[in-house]
Amino acid sequence: MVQEDLGDLEAAVSDYDQAITHNPADAAAYNNRGLVLAKLGRDEEAIRDYNRAISLDPGDPSAYYNLGLAHAALECYDEAIDNYDAALALDDQDAGLYVNRGAAYDALGDTWQAIQDYSWAITLDPAMAQAYYNRGLCYSDLHEYPQALQDFNAALRLDPRDPDLYRARAEAHTALGNMGHAMVDCKRAEELE
Repeated sequence: MVQEDLGDLEAAVSDYDQAITHNPADAAAYNNRGLVLAKLGRDEEAIRDYNRAISLDPGDPSAYYNLGLAHAALECYDEAIDNYDAALALDDQDAGLYVNRGAAYDALGDTWQAIQDYSWAITLDPAMAQAYYNRGLCYSDLHEYPQALQDFNAALRLDPRDPDLYRARAEAHTALGNMGHAMVDCKRAEELE
């Protein structure tokens, strides 16, 4: 919708309302209105729209994916995982789905399952810095700092302008006693902010 492209989200909701009134069987309109509602922080309304989109087109993985994001935003991680599972049943080659499901597992404290999902995302998309970063954070949580350092290094090769990556790597260096490297990374993070 044009209004959404221009940044007027409330007007975009109104545009999707009109599209749905014109064609109440348009699953994409519900899914897209849900995306706009989520951007506005109206996650429960977005969930209703995603569920309606799924009821109209149960073969669209994006509606399940978006439903998972909305549930995760509400910290309903079990529901989010169920939604990501449904999306993966329809499209198991989407690295982003694995990253988001991994984040939900991590939020529930299932660090090893999160690592498995991040690893699978990396297999599907070796250029996804977020997957390396998230997996590195999990390894840090497990005090597996050499593995964490490897992942932070890989993420920084892909995204050398992210200060969070430098801070995470500095923490791993600190845990390994590499104080000089940690100080360099802290300074670099400050420069990038």
